[in-house]
Amino acid sequence: MKSFYLKLRNFMPRRIWSQIFIVLIIAVIVPLSLLGFLLTSTSQEAVKVSVLRDYKQIATQATGEISQHILGARQALSVTASILGTLHADRWRQETTIVELALKYPIFTRIASIDKSGLEITTSQLGAPLQNRAGDVPFIEAMKGVEYLSAVILADNYIPQMTMAVPIKRLGKIQGVLLANLNLRTVWDIVDKLRFGQTGEAVIIDQTDRVIAHQDKKLVLNNPKNYIDGFLKYIQPGVSGSAEIVDNSNRGVIIAYAPITDLNWKLIIFQKQEEAYSFLKKMQYQSQIIFIFSLVITIFISIFLARWMSQPLNKIIQGTQKIAQGDFSQFLRVQRRDEIGKLFFSFNRMTRRLREARKVEKLSIIGKAAAAIAHELKNSLVLVNTFIELLPKRHKDQKFIKEFFQTVPQELESWNTMLKNMMSINPPELENIPFSELSINVIVKNIITLVQMKADQKDIAIKLSFDEANPVVQCNEEKIRHAILNIMTNALDATPYGGEVEIQTKCILRCQDRLESKVEIVIINSGQHIDESKIDKIFEPFYTTKGGGFGLGLAISMEIVKAHMGTITVVNQFPQGVVFTIILPSKNVSASTPSKTKFNK
Repeated sequence: MKSFYLKLRNFMPRRIWSQIFIVLIIAVIVPLSLLGFLLTSTSQEAVKVSVLRDYKQIATQATGEISQHILGARQALSVTASILGTLHADRWRQETTIVELALKYPIFTRIASIDKSGLEITTSQLGAPLQNRAGDVPFIEAMKGVEYLSAVILADNYIPQMTMAVPIKRLGKIQGVLLANLNLRTVWDIVDKLRFGQTGEAVIIDQTDRVIAHQDKKLVLNNPKNYIDGFLKYIQPGVSGSAEIVDNSNRGVIIAYAPITDLNWKLIIFQKQEEAYSFLKKMQYQSQIIFIFSLVITIFISIFLARWMSQPLNKIIQGTQKIAQGDFSQFLRVQRRDEIGKLFFSFNRMTRRLREARKVEKLSIIGKAAAAIAHELKNSLVLVNTFIELLPKRHKDQKFIKEFFQTVPQELESWNTMLKNMMSINPPELENIPFSELSINVIVKNIITLVQMKADQKDIAIKLSFDEANPVVQCNEEKIRHAILNIMTNALDATPYGGEVEIQTKCILRCQDRLESKVEIVIINSGQHIDESKIDKIFEPFYTTKGGGFGLGLAISMEIVKAHMGTITVVNQFPQGVVFTIILPSKNVSASTPSKTKFNK
């Protein structure tokens, strides 16, 4: 994990705006790409389901229309047979009734009334010769008292037809048979209307799986055996449905089917998937265009936001660097009303005060103040930069994001306050700072929150040992926080990778002329010893052993602690490490056993 983090740090650019840009790209484009993929996939599946449902509905409606057409003819023939049986109709009346039925229902091509012996009494074709039907299957079946419906046949004019026969009953006894030939050209017309696309087809098969209707009449006449064999295994008997299949030619096909239950027929419609889903390609193409457009817009917005967010920080950094070099002519144009705007305003006020101070020949104080500001801004910028460097790695960590949005604005406000009080390092001004009663344990916990990320970067464990009496001191919270934070930062810098830093709070009693309560804040690092010849110089201004430091951190801490009537001492610890001890007056009057806490690496 550590090696991965180091590789990530080496990969990340060193400019803040570039880091923010990369984070925005990862945080926006990756979810956008995933969202686009999911939406496209979901919409395609939804469209496919919709197409299959529509095809199934088309098949069901068509079979309903065919069934209703045949059923109407069957009912009309049955009603006519009942009339003929009830009215004891003679030949002339039967002929009139049959002719009227044929005129009303053109589906009937020939209707004949047959007596019990099988001889036709009359037909709807006036003047046509009467026939003997005694040996015909329809007559024989109808004489058994049941309705008969034959299979579909092709007439001499190649028009499909079927024969229907119903018994004529009088007082419950069969007196004859009413037989009719049905013209199924209307069924063909219904199938012919089912046209969709260039590859869409519709076919009706009977109970023997023979094609009896199709847009291509040659298929009905030739009746190829294997034409629909590839579809039959996907069709469930007696129900309607739809599916995506692969036919015998290894083509992707969608089919929909529905039964014509009364006739034991099936309607099948099918179309190549490539054509049926052709508009999905168009939708996918449009989605890709939208995604690419969104990607380009996101990149431009990310670049703009990254520069917009980092530009003020760069201006502050450049301005403080020039001030540290003695150039007090810096001025930042205030165009915002947020923390950055306040920071710019305070920066301008600081530079104005520095120019005024130089005019009255306080160059030494100004130099010290400018260097102190540069030092503190540097430490705080390092902290903010640490958060930004970790943001690409931990942007999904809700706890880290919460700390990010708590700490960074707090640091910006701290910069603003620090610049307002730039001259607070001078002893006269430290004497006038406001004091209040505060828990030293709470102050230390807040400091640990600020430096934890810096410790994690070097895999440093921070151990805490808090006095259970919760020592209370009279202090200025921000000044004491700065003093302890400077020493804690110095300890982390001096501690090697994988080392340890311990911080303790103790409430102690000291009996001299009178009983006094004191608070000790002890900071112990596991780094190398300080040269004994130099240990007395580390609290002097501008003295530093670090290549990039100003030598003001410990000096500022010493001034702050003195202003609080306290002391700071430093000693080397055996066999290694350095111990800093801060002693401040306390409001507590009793001591207790400390409780120990450890923050893991």
